[in-house]
Amino acid sequence: MERICDAYRGEAALTNPFVSPLHAPDLRGLPPAVIVTADADPLRDDGIRYAERLREAGVPVRFENYIGMPHAFLSIASICPAAPVCISMLVDELQR
Repeated sequence: MERICDAYRGEAALTNPFVSPLHAPDLRGLPPAVIVTADADPLRDDGIRYAERLREAGVPVRFENYIGMPHAFLSIASICPAAPVCISMLVDELQR
């Protein structure tokens, strides 16, 4: 992942809050969040840490990790059975 970040934005991407809000110094006052992670995604742990940091900052968070799913599973719903379930959950959250 470090090589991917480096190719994307250079070394600064690893700690830049504009690339990853996980690295923002203060998360207080952000709106409620829904964070979805895919269990077989190398970025999963960042999503978990971000949800934890938001909760610590007092931000309401709904966190869902989809077991066995790869990165970008929502874009391949025809072969990822959890994708329609997740999309439905996201629509419900947005409608609230």
